[in-house]
Amino acid sequence: DAKARGQGVLLTRSNAEVTPAEAAELLGMSRPQVRKLMEEGKLVFRKVGTHHRVRVASVRAFLEAERAHMEAGMEEFSHLQDELGLTE
Repeated sequence: DAKARGQGVLLTRSNAEVTPAEAAELLGMSRPQVRKLMEEGKLVFRKVGTHHRVRVASVRAFLEAERAHMEAGMEEFSHLQDELGLTE
């Protein structure tokens, strides 16, 4: 499980929301980076008055998509190494 692998575990309600600063902490990036993801539509959010709230489910979905993207990139990199004879 994730905890055994040393990864953080986040338990929340399915409709839970966090501030952009909290989302940044969960994602391991800066708040301005999170705001950019919000503007690009990569993180689902809503405004409460003048404040923004990011859905935790959206943070999870973004992390999963990024993980899949990274794994695909690493697989492609491995194939390129094989083609170029750079592996042992």
